[in-house]
Amino acid sequence: FLDDNPRLDLDDIDGWGPENINIQEPTSGEYTVVIHDYPGSEYYGDNTALLRVHLAGELVLEESIVIGGEDSKTEVAKVFWPSLEVESLVD
Repeated sequence: FLDDNPRLDLDDIDGWGPENINIQEPTSGEYTVVIHDYPGSEYYGDNTALLRVHLAGELVLEESIVIGGEDSKTEVAKVFWPSLEVESLVD
């Protein structure tokens, strides 16, 4: 079903964001939130990302994360559905 898959609603590849990923009807389970440093730019230094996780319309996690490396993928949080629990993976 399309409603239970994450969907990138807003993709900002050349600026400061925001980007939005939504799941209309999540399946029960554990989800890993990953930040992907898209390799389309020519900037190779560290980037600071602001992560905001909303569950059922409520902000449940907000953290600033420094990521580095073109095309890097950084796991930043776990979301547990339907318990609405969130575990930060940021040090």
